[in-house]
Amino acid sequence: MTAVLQKHALTGINYDVLNEIGRSGINLAIWHRQQEAALARLCTDIAAKHDNDLCLYIDPEKSDVTIPMALAGTGWGCETRLKPLANDVIRAVQIFARLTGDYRLHVDLSVIRTDACRYFHVDNVGLRLLCSYAGPGTEWLDNANVVRAALGLGDNKAVLRDPARIHHMPTGLIGILKGERYPGNDGNGIVHRSAPILRCAGRRLLLRIDQPGPHLPPAEPT
Repeated sequence: MTAVLQKHALTGINYDVLNEIGRSGINLAIWHRQQEAALARLCTDIAAKHDNDLCLYIDPEKSDVTIPMALAGTGWGCETRLKPLANDVIRAVQIFARLTGDYRLHVDLSVIRTDACRYFHVDNVGLRLLCSYAGPGTEWLDNANVVRAALGLGDNKAVLRDPARIHHMPTGLIGILKGERYPGNDGNGIVHRSAPILRCAGRRLLLRIDQPGPHLPPAEPT
Protein backbone atom coordinates (compact mmCIF):
# COMPACT_ATOMS: atom_id res chain seq x y z
CA MET A 1 0.00 0.00 0.00
CA THR A 2 1.34 3.43 -0.98
CA ALA A 3 0.08 6.65 0.57
CA VAL A 4 0.54 10.17 -0.79
CA LEU A 5 1.91 12.49 1.89
CA GLN A 6 2.08 15.35 -0.59
CA LYS A 7 2.00 15.40 -4.38
CA HIS A 8 5.79 15.13 -4.35
CA ALA A 9 6.22 12.73 -1.37
CA LEU A 10 5.11 9.12 -0.97
CA THR A 11 5.18 6.57 1.84
CA GLY A 12 4.37 2.86 1.90
CA ILE A 13 4.61 -0.20 4.12
CA ASN A 14 6.44 -2.20 1.42
CA TYR A 15 9.98 -1.39 0.34
CA ASP A 16 8.96 -1.17 -3.31
CA VAL A 17 7.53 2.30 -2.56
CA LEU A 18 11.15 3.43 -2.81
CA ASN A 19 11.04 2.69 -6.54
CA GLU A 20 8.64 5.61 -6.91
CA ILE A 21 11.50 8.05 -6.39
CA GLY A 22 12.26 7.68 -10.10
CA ARG A 23 8.96 9.28 -11.08
CA SER A 24 8.98 12.85 -12.34
CA GLY A 25 7.98 15.33 -9.65
CA ILE A 26 8.52 12.90 -6.75
CA ASN A 27 11.37 14.04 -4.50
CA LEU A 28 10.85 11.89 -1.40
CA ALA A 29 9.89 8.22 -0.91
CA ILE A 30 9.66 6.70 2.57
CA TRP A 31 9.48 3.01 3.44
CA HIS A 32 7.32 2.90 6.57
CA ARG A 33 8.79 -0.28 7.95
CA GLN A 34 8.77 -1.72 11.48
CA GLN A 35 12.18 -1.57 13.14
CA GLU A 36 13.07 -4.74 15.05
CA ALA A 37 13.30 -4.26 18.82
CA ALA A 38 16.78 -5.83 19.05
CA LEU A 39 18.11 -3.50 16.35
CA ALA A 40 16.54 -0.47 18.02
CA ARG A 41 18.13 -1.34 21.39
CA LEU A 42 21.52 -1.92 19.81
CA CYS A 43 21.51 1.36 17.91
CA THR A 44 20.32 3.36 20.91
CA ASP A 45 23.18 1.89 22.94
CA ILE A 46 25.75 2.70 20.23
CA ALA A 47 24.54 6.29 19.98
CA ALA A 48 24.68 6.74 23.75
CA LYS A 49 28.12 5.24 24.38
CA HIS A 50 30.26 5.97 21.30
CA ASP A 51 31.51 9.00 19.42
CA ASN A 52 33.25 7.52 16.38
CA ASP A 53 31.77 7.11 12.91
CA LEU A 54 31.99 4.66 10.02
CA CYS A 55 32.69 6.08 6.58
CA LEU A 56 33.67 4.07 3.51
CA TYR A 57 33.22 3.47 -0.21
CA ILE A 58 31.96 0.03 -1.12
CA ASP A 59 31.07 -2.20 -4.01
CA PRO A 60 27.42 -3.12 -3.30
CA GLU A 61 27.97 -6.65 -4.58
CA LYS A 62 30.59 -7.15 -1.84
CA SER A 63 28.61 -5.42 0.92
CA ASP A 64 27.80 -8.69 2.72
CA VAL A 65 31.53 -8.98 3.46
CA THR A 66 32.60 -5.33 3.57
CA ILE A 67 29.96 -4.03 5.99
CA PRO A 68 30.48 -6.63 8.79
CA MET A 69 34.26 -6.18 8.54
CA ALA A 70 33.97 -2.40 8.70
CA LEU A 71 31.59 -2.50 11.66
CA ALA A 72 33.93 -4.90 13.49
CA GLY A 73 36.58 -2.19 13.37
CA THR A 74 34.44 0.48 15.01
CA GLY A 75 34.76 -0.79 18.56
CA TRP A 76 30.97 -0.84 18.90
CA GLY A 77 30.94 -4.52 19.81
CA CYS A 78 31.71 -7.99 18.55
CA GLU A 79 30.50 -9.32 15.21
CA THR A 80 27.68 -11.29 16.80
CA ARG A 81 26.37 -8.24 18.67
CA LEU A 82 26.54 -6.06 15.58
CA LYS A 83 24.99 -8.61 13.21
CA PRO A 84 21.46 -7.07 13.26
CA LEU A 85 22.90 -3.68 12.31
CA ALA A 86 25.21 -5.17 9.68
CA ASN A 87 22.34 -7.04 8.04
CA ASP A 88 20.16 -3.95 7.95
CA VAL A 89 22.89 -1.74 6.46
CA ILE A 90 23.61 -4.42 3.85
CA ARG A 91 19.94 -4.47 2.92
CA ALA A 92 19.86 -0.68 2.63
CA VAL A 93 22.98 -0.68 0.44
CA GLN A 94 21.53 -3.30 -1.89
CA ILE A 95 18.19 -1.49 -2.17
CA PHE A 96 19.95 1.78 -2.99
CA ALA A 97 22.25 0.10 -5.51
CA ARG A 98 19.25 -1.36 -7.34
CA LEU A 99 17.67 2.08 -7.52
CA THR A 100 20.77 3.85 -8.82
CA GLY A 101 22.63 1.14 -10.74
CA ASP A 102 25.93 2.35 -9.26
CA TYR A 103 28.83 -0.03 -8.72
CA ARG A 104 30.32 2.14 -5.97
CA LEU A 105 28.52 3.82 -3.10
CA HIS A 106 29.50 6.05 -0.22
CA VAL A 107 28.26 4.75 3.15
CA ASP A 108 28.34 6.91 6.26
CA LEU A 109 27.09 5.66 9.63
CA SER A 110 27.53 8.49 12.11
CA VAL A 111 26.87 9.19 15.75
CA ILE A 112 25.37 12.69 15.65
CA ARG A 113 25.89 14.80 18.77
CA THR A 114 25.10 18.30 17.50
CA ASP A 115 22.54 20.11 15.38
CA ALA A 116 24.43 19.23 12.22
CA CYS A 117 22.78 20.58 9.06
CA ARG A 118 20.42 22.64 11.23
CA TYR A 119 19.31 24.84 8.34
CA PHE A 120 16.71 23.67 5.86
CA HIS A 121 18.45 22.92 2.58
CA VAL A 122 18.51 20.82 -0.57
CA ASP A 123 21.27 18.34 -1.38
CA ASN A 124 23.61 18.70 -4.32
CA VAL A 125 23.25 15.01 -5.13
CA GLY A 126 21.17 12.77 -7.34
CA LEU A 127 19.68 10.39 -4.77
CA ARG A 128 20.45 9.93 -1.09
CA LEU A 129 19.28 7.30 1.39
CA LEU A 130 18.75 8.29 5.02
CA CYS A 131 17.81 6.20 8.04
CA SER A 132 17.91 7.43 11.64
CA TYR A 133 18.54 4.22 13.59
CA ALA A 134 18.46 6.04 16.93
CA GLY A 135 17.20 9.46 17.91
CA PRO A 136 14.76 11.66 15.99
CA GLY A 137 14.54 11.36 12.23
CA THR A 138 15.12 13.90 9.48
CA GLU A 139 12.75 16.84 9.19
CA TRP A 140 11.38 17.77 5.76
CA LEU A 141 9.03 20.30 4.18
CA ASP A 142 6.20 20.29 1.68
CA ASN A 143 7.17 22.02 -1.54
CA ALA A 144 4.30 24.44 -0.92
CA ASN A 145 5.73 25.33 2.50
CA VAL A 146 9.09 26.47 1.14
CA VAL A 147 10.41 29.82 0.00
CA ARG A 148 13.19 28.46 -2.19
CA ALA A 149 14.73 31.88 -2.76
CA ALA A 150 15.62 31.91 0.96
CA LEU A 151 17.53 28.61 0.89
CA GLY A 152 21.22 28.98 1.68
CA LEU A 153 20.79 32.22 3.63
CA GLY A 154 21.02 30.59 7.07
CA ASP A 155 17.53 31.70 8.09
CA ASN A 156 14.99 28.92 8.68
CA LYS A 157 12.21 31.40 9.41
CA ALA A 158 12.63 32.89 5.95
CA VAL A 159 12.45 29.44 4.32
CA LEU A 160 9.30 28.34 6.14
CA ARG A 161 5.88 29.61 5.19
CA ASP A 162 4.26 27.77 8.12
CA PRO A 163 6.43 26.43 11.00
CA ALA A 164 3.55 24.19 12.11
CA ARG A 165 3.88 22.14 8.91
CA ILE A 166 7.31 20.60 9.47
CA HIS A 167 7.26 16.84 8.79
CA HIS A 168 9.37 14.33 10.74
CA MET A 169 10.67 11.03 9.37
CA PRO A 170 10.18 8.54 12.25
CA THR A 171 13.11 6.61 13.70
CA GLY A 172 14.01 3.44 11.81
CA LEU A 173 12.33 4.30 8.53
CA ILE A 174 14.24 4.40 5.24
CA GLY A 175 13.84 7.45 3.07
CA ILE A 176 15.14 8.13 -0.43
CA LEU A 177 15.67 11.84 -1.02
CA LYS A 178 15.97 13.33 -4.48
CA GLY A 179 18.48 16.15 -4.81
CA GLU A 180 19.21 18.91 -7.27
CA ARG A 181 21.59 16.82 -9.38
CA TYR A 182 18.99 14.21 -10.29
CA PRO A 183 18.24 14.56 -14.02
CA GLY A 184 15.28 16.86 -14.54
CA ASN A 185 14.96 17.73 -10.85
CA ASP A 186 16.73 21.10 -10.77
CA GLY A 187 14.77 23.39 -8.47
CA ASN A 188 12.79 20.51 -6.95
CA GLY A 189 15.19 18.92 -4.45
CA ILE A 190 13.46 17.88 -1.24
CA VAL A 191 14.00 20.54 1.44
CA HIS A 192 15.07 19.02 4.76
CA ARG A 193 17.36 19.34 7.78
CA SER A 194 18.77 17.30 10.65
CA ALA A 195 16.46 16.99 13.63
CA PRO A 196 17.54 19.44 16.37
CA ILE A 197 19.01 17.56 19.37
CA LEU A 198 21.57 19.87 20.99
CA ARG A 199 19.15 21.64 23.33
CA CYS A 200 17.98 18.35 24.84
CA ALA A 201 21.48 16.75 24.79
CA GLY A 202 20.20 14.06 22.48
CA ARG A 203 22.08 11.75 20.15
CA ARG A 204 21.36 10.10 16.82
CA LEU A 205 22.78 7.18 14.84
CA LEU A 206 22.31 8.12 11.21
CA LEU A 207 22.90 6.05 8.09
CA ARG A 208 23.53 7.99 4.89
CA ILE A 209 24.19 6.36 1.52
CA ASP A 210 25.19 8.45 -1.49
CA GLN A 211 25.90 7.98 -5.13
CA PRO A 212 29.46 8.80 -6.18
CA GLY A 213 29.84 12.24 -7.66
CA PRO A 214 31.69 15.57 -7.55
CA HIS A 215 30.14 16.40 -4.15
CA LEU A 216 32.20 13.55 -2.65
CA PRO A 217 36.00 13.34 -2.31
CA PRO A 218 37.67 10.81 -4.64
CA ALA A 219 38.35 7.43 -3.13
CA GLU A 220 38.98 3.90 -4.21
CA PRO A 221 36.16 1.38 -3.68
CA THR A 222 36.79 -1.17 -0.93
